[in-house]
Formats: sequence, structure tokens, C-alpha cells
Amino acid sequence: MMKQKFLALIWIIIPDLLVFALNTKFGKIPPILKFLYRKFHRTRPV
Repeated sequence: MMKQKFLALIWIIIPDLLVFALNTKFGKIPPILKFLYRKFHRTRPV
């Protein structure tokens, strides 16, 4: 049970951190990454 919660937390937090890092590093996210991120974020297991 704890493992599932931990994995769900990772699935939620890591993409957000990734996008934040990309935003600060490059200033703007390339459109293809934005598209992939949205697609991935919608289908993530929770």
C-alpha cells in the first residue's frame, strides 16, 4: 500500500519538477515536449 502511494507521488511530482527545470533552463518549453508532457500527464496512473 505504501509502495503504491510512493509511486503515485513520484508519477505526480517528477514530471512537474522536470517541466519546472526545463522552464528555468530554456525559458520556454519546446512545443513537442509540451505535447508529450500533456499526453503523459493525462495518462499517468494514480
